Amino acid sequence: MKARGAAYLGRGRLDGFDCHVWSNFLFARYYEDAATGRPVGWNFNGMLRHVLSFEAGAVLSDSGKWQAPAYCFNGSNADAPAPSPVDQLIRRGSGSS
Repeated sequence: MKARGAAYLGRGRLDGFDCHVWSNFLFARYYEDAATGRPVGWNFNGMLRHVLSFEAGAVLSDSGKWQAPAYCFNGSNADAPAPSPVDQLIRRGSGSS
């Protein structure tokens, strides 16, 4: 969603989409699919964030490269990677363990 007071910069392309481009003049640009109005990405002071979608049952052309690990689907964290020290600090700071 574009920020309040953002200026319309015109059209541009991102990730193969024809986009409306908005900027708040401070640090962010927002790319919105011109056909659907859905977000495509944000550029925060040079750090580009892409919007991905999930389609149940869809198979990617190179699924070995993009397949999410099993723990994302089976409701278990048994085979999940151990939390990083930063994750542990964040959890402690948020009151959860």
